[in-house]
Amino acid sequence: MRAKAVGAQFLNVDLNLTARESLVPFATWYERYGFALHQEEQGPEWFGRYELEFEGDLVQIFERQCVALESMPEDVVRLWNDATSRVLSIGIEATPGLDAGAWIVSPALLTRIADLRTELEFVVYGASGDFK
Repeated sequence: MRAKAVGAQFLNVDLNLTARESLVPFATWYERYGFALHQEEQGPEWFGRYELEFEGDLVQIFERQCVALESMPEDVVRLWNDATSRVLSIGIEATPGLDAGAWIVSPALLTRIADLRTELEFVVYGASGDFK
């Protein structure tokens, strides 16, 4: 028996922040661009996961995220700079029957992301379905 072809489908990009102080000011400011998926105090730190209210491909979302983050007011910039972790988490799903997925991010856009001192995380969800 042959396995079915498995491709990749872009799902979304989450912004994950960890900080030593409340992320409520960040979440309040971010509401003009998106929303908090999750935010809580975890021991001595705060963790927040945020998502843009924007649908597009990976590059479009990266660009929109950069525009948002580059426009942070001074008090939010201070919180951003003091964060212990700043991660753009890219969700990709392996999907039976789809062709391989590919996304090209320009050096200029990668530089903008790096200038924000933001790490990139790639999360690939396993393919679901019958592989008999």
